[in-house]
Amino acid sequence: MSISISSSQPATSLADAFKTVAKVADKSAAQKTAETDFLKHAQMTPAERMHTAMLAKFGLTKEQFDQLDPKAKGEIADKIRDEIKKQLEASGTMRTGVITDKKI
Repeated sequence: MSISISSSQPATSLADAFKTVAKVADKSAAQKTAETDFLKHAQMTPAERMHTAMLAKFGLTKEQFDQLDPKAKGEIADKIRDEIKKQLEASGTMRTGVITDKKI
């Protein structure tokens, strides 16, 4: 009696195995980064989220903003303040759905 085992898949080389492990590690690292980013965002206060969003509008991250000199920080803070004022003016003073939809 003889036993013959044939496989339709070729044998995996050691290099292929390392590539597979590297891909899994990359996916795991990406998941950790996404998880870390989410937790970091979730722990922010609404004011911090708004500040981060405004910085993103100007193409900056919080880390980049923190590294700026005080004069540049002040200029960007002024731009952020102006942008918030524009948004408030554009939205008007009427807050619908609070008590009534009528403007007094």
